[in-house]
Amino acid sequence: TSVSYQKGTTQDPIDYTIYFALCEDVVGYYNHVKALSPEMKKMFDAVECEAYTGQAENSCTKIMLDNVKEGTLMGEVGLKQGNFDFGLIDLRNELNFANPKRYPTRTRFIHCPYDYYREDTQKQFFDFEAK
Repeated sequence: TSVSYQKGTTQDPIDYTIYFALCEDVVGYYNHVKALSPEMKKMFDAVECEAYTGQAENSCTKIMLDNVKEGTLMGEVGLKQGNFDFGLIDLRNELNFANPKRYPTRTRFIHCPYDYYREDTQKQFFDFEAK
């Protein structure tokens, strides 16, 4: 649904975040992506940055409502920082914080993305052993 980047906020030169819709109220994301795949880069380059107040310097957000086929490589992670985030926002299910006003809206709806996979697929993730 959108791709954004910030330059100079981590030890790597650029950090992308890729948001993708799973349905109307469920959005997944990859954060700390270091390079877009050629297919994603082509879609990204075809859209202008959004202009809004409060936008951080050296950043850009682009709304991209293109369909991406299952299995399409979206980007690469790693480089100096070496980690990335895989998350899910489910607007149908607000978390029960003791004081919700202390948390931004996005945080109140973040869930473990692995909980949304079929049980057999979850088992593949949780039984994985690095070789």
